[in-house]
Amino acid sequence: MMKRGVITVYLSLTMAVMLSLILVSLESVRVTVLRTAASRYADMAAEMVFSGYCVPAAQRYGLFVLDAGTSQSRLSAFDTFLGLNMKEGRGFSLSGDAGESTVSETVSLRDHEWKALMDQITRCELYTLGEEGLANAGSFIKNLNTSSAGETQDAFAGSLSSSGAGADAAIAASEEKDEKEEKKEALMPDPRPGISALLKQGLLDIVMEGKPVSSRSVHTADCSYQIGADRTERKIWDFINYRRAVQSLQEQERSEFSGNLLRTGRQELLLCTYITDHFRMLTGGKAVDGEHELEYEAEYILCGSREDRVNLENTMMRLFALRTMCNLAYLYTSPSKGGMLEEAAAMMALSSIPAVGAVIKLLLMLCWACAESLVDCTALARGEKVPMMKTDATWNLSLQQLISLASGETGPGAMIRDGKSGLSYQQYLFVLLALQSREKKVIRMTQVMEKNIRLTEGYHSFSFANCITGAAFSGTVFVKDRFFRHPGQVSCSYQAAYQY
Repeated sequence: MMKRGVITVYLSLTMAVMLSLILVSLESVRVTVLRTAASRYADMAAEMVFSGYCVPAAQRYGLFVLDAGTSQSRLSAFDTFLGLNMKEGRGFSLSGDAGESTVSETVSLRDHEWKALMDQITRCELYTLGEEGLANAGSFIKNLNTSSAGETQDAFAGSLSSSGAGADAAIAASEEKDEKEEKKEALMPDPRPGISALLKQGLLDIVMEGKPVSSRSVHTADCSYQIGADRTERKIWDFINYRRAVQSLQEQERSEFSGNLLRTGRQELLLCTYITDHFRMLTGGKAVDGEHELEYEAEYILCGSREDRVNLENTMMRLFALRTMCNLAYLYTSPSKGGMLEEAAAMMALSSIPAVGAVIKLLLMLCWACAESLVDCTALARGEKVPMMKTDATWNLSLQQLISLASGETGPGAMIRDGKSGLSYQQYLFVLLALQSREKKVIRMTQVMEKNIRLTEGYHSFSFANCITGAAFSGTVFVKDRFFRHPGQVSCSYQAAYQY
């Protein structure tokens, strides 16, 4: 019996030590697992916080932003979500208390020159287009051979200036400069005054052909980001005085239509594609659902005026300038059209001095190019297409039709030959947007988004200034005693980050 008692005591003492060792090991494992679980639960809590993204921004524009609000109430919910993940009953007794977390970093749309916004737009458009679509967009830009048109414009301006100076000298040297020369009878009227008067009526009214133009306007003073409107275009070409015509040509910033296009990068291509895909415009583009403040949203992003009509008019003026430059390049390099213009200048019999006839030919060329641009803009406003660089087959106006247009007998819409080939209004808008600075495009784009999202029920105070796209959280989880009492407070820290 004594031996049995000794064995019992021995085993009891041994089991106490062994049990203590096992419990210490279990507690050590539990703390280690809890350290790992705390990071995982913190990541889950961050995901739960950012699951409350702005639904209208995601549905309408494919952008994910979290409206943190001025009090950052959504970010403070991180502690609640973490506590739910850590509460009792989850798995192998991994109980712990989460302390207060801190938000160590937030990422807004405008940080690092709009990096977060551009990253989301890039992903959105690449998902839609794919790499092949992006390559096609790049090829589209490279194939817009407008640099040669700009060089031709310079050459034309130089030729007109030198020819005009020669004509002035010839008139000064002529004894008949005081209108004593016997003028020939004109065999055809001069279209230049008529086209000049037509343009002074207002380009928008001409190309819209009586169709209604939106009168909507928008106030953006309450938007998160501000930028001024572009200068209103009101340039009218002069076809009578060669000096004023040369000045108009020199004022035209041809460089923006050439080198800037060829330097358009990958993100700029995707941004311009995004704008033409997600915002309303005069004609073309995709159907955009939901309420909207402006009718011509893409035109607002391009020009920045508060009024729809002004934005559309300025867009048309830019299209008119671009088309005039391209049409002038075609006329200046076309031998057949050059011969027609020489005959026309002679038939107008405006002067018997050859040098004057050369100037009149160049001014007629500029007049013809502008009249052709009127027809082009009318076609684009109708939803038809216009080639960037014209050929004999795609040129619309004959000289007789030019005279008819100048006299007011017919409108430019009646002279469209083929509206099936070339670039659409949407594609021309893409080109103009590619020439615009990124800062202007992005800020105006966010203004349109904000104003439209605020029209949605429950989002009347929405502001991008209160929105974030990512955040980093840090904090501590305090481990509860389980298998034995810890000599001190055991805790484990975590770092969690999430970004759309």
